[in-house]
Amino acid sequence: MNAFLPDPLFGLTLTVGAYAIARGIHTRVRWLHPILSSSAIILIVLALLQFPVADFQGEVSLLTTLLAPATVALGVPIYKHRGLIRKRMLSIFTSVLAGAVTGIFSAGALVYLMRGSHEVLLSILPSRSVRQSESKSRVHWAELRNCRSCSA
Repeated sequence: MNAFLPDPLFGLTLTVGAYAIARGIHTRVRWLHPILSSSAIILIVLALLQFPVADFQGEVSLLTTLLAPATVALGVPIYKHRGLIRKRMLSIFTSVLAGAVTGIFSAGALVYLMRGSHEVLLSILPSRSVRQSESKSRVHWAELRNCRSCSA
């Protein structure tokens, strides 16, 4: 039964298949976003098959790699519609701020409801509001500022 699990295409097939199913569900249930439902489908399948998430992440690394150029490609429509974005800057800023605050509070609420320790709460709250690349660069610059041999 689990003979297909070692196949390197398992993760890719599961991801694409789950997204296709999620798109079909989205046509009937408009409020259920396909990315959310496809993530749930993937997690349920991985749990039922007892497939390690780390192995799955290794199998879908190609999709993760392709996500970076797709994110950069979003800059083209943003540039084309910069005038419209400027006109609606207040509503964009308000909605981004509301999303950030909601994300921070919901992460904290989950830690509290799951009876997480104070250390877990402190570690999760900043990570929800700061992108990983920004935090890495901040750590790098802080290390450079504190480097005594670098200033000599």
